[in-house]
Amino acid sequence: MPQFESRPFGGAAHLALLIAFARSASAARLPGLSYWHAGDIVWQLFPFSHLPVVEDVRLWSDSEGLAGFVLFEPPLNCTFDLRPGIPTDGELLDGMLAWAEERRQYPARPGETVPRAYAVLIPS
Repeated sequence: MPQFESRPFGGAAHLALLIAFARSASAARLPGLSYWHAGDIVWQLFPFSHLPVVEDVRLWSDSEGLAGFVLFEPPLNCTFDLRPGIPTDGELLDGMLAWAEERRQYPARPGETVPRAYAVLIPS
């Protein structure tokens, strides 16, 4: 069973890693569609690529490299992608959704009701 490690997005090296991930995932899904293309990654994350840590973007890796990522957009939205071939009913996706739900709860004060989040799943 694969072991997944997660870390927050930080810096230009992670931007380059995500661009390569998007290119590879898009190519693997051809002739089907991919929601996240390399240009989408640049559009969303380039403004933050100079920061050492971006808490609303998290990367998951295993022994094969980048396995997936989540972009959380407060207060409710998250978008994520998995490396093609990783099951969408396994440990990785469960961990990614748990992180997004935890991140969604972060701005809430004790006793405050936070609206339910939704996620966009990128098909493998």
